[in-house]
Amino acid sequence: MVCLPEIPEWLKGKSTVNAVPEDASSSVNDNSVFITELTETLSAGDTQVKISLSDGRSFFTRLIYFNLDIGDFYSFFSQGSVFSEDMLNELYIAVRRYFAECKALDYLNRAEQSRFMLERKLSGKEFLTEEFSPALDFLQEKGYLDDSRFAASWLRARIRLKPEGKIKLKAGLYKKGISRQTAEAVLSDFFDDVDEADLCRRALQKQVGHNQCEQKLIRSMLRKGFSYSVIMQCLAENE
Repeated sequence: MVCLPEIPEWLKGKSTVNAVPEDASSSVNDNSVFITELTETLSAGDTQVKISLSDGRSFFTRLIYFNLDIGDFYSFFSQGSVFSEDMLNELYIAVRRYFAECKALDYLNRAEQSRFMLERKLSGKEFLTEEFSPALDFLQEKGYLDDSRFAASWLRARIRLKPEGKIKLKAGLYKKGISRQTAEAVLSDFFDDVDEADLCRRALQKQVGHNQCEQKLIRSMLRKGFSYSVIMQCLAENE
C-alpha cells in the first residue's frame, strides 16, 4: 500500500473552515479552478482516486472515504466541473481519512497494534474519530489490523520477559483495549500450547534464592496472576 508521506499544512487543522487556505476560496470564485482529471487505481483491493485541479493541486484518497454514494460522487466530482467550496469540504474529510490510514499503517509497519492503541495514537496526532474510524475499519477488513493477532503476539513477547499467570495476562490484554471475548479466545489458544505451571515454576525459580517463607511466595505468585491451585502444585514439587 502506498500512502502520501506528508500531510499538507492546510489539511492538519481540526475544522473544515480552518483547513481551507485563504487563497482557496478566492481561487475558486475569482479564477474558476476546474477539475482537470479524475483517475482511479486499485490499491489494497479498493478504489483509490486522484483528483487533479487546474491550479496544479492534486488530492489522493479512497472512494470509500467520501460521504457520498458512488453515483453521487461521479456526478459531484465530474471532470471539467468548477471546484467549489462544497467540493473542498467533502474532499477534506475524505483526504483526512486517507492520511489517518497512512499514519496507522506507519505504526503497524513498526509493530503489531491493537485498534484501541491506534485510536489513542491517532487522537494524539489531532485526527478526529470521524476521520480515523473509517480508516481503521478499512485496515481491519483488509487484515492489516487484527486484535486477535496483536493479542497473540503480545502474549508471546510478554512471557519471554516476565513469566506471568493467566489472570495477569488477561488484565494486560484488557489494558491494551482487547475485548473480553477476544482476550478469552486468544488466551485459550495460547494456553493450549503453553503450560501455566511451567510459567509458575520459572517465576518461582527467581524467588527461591531470596529465602522467602511460603506465605510470601504465595502472595508474590498471586500478584503475578497465577491461580492458588497452580501455585500450590508448583510449591509441592519443590518440597
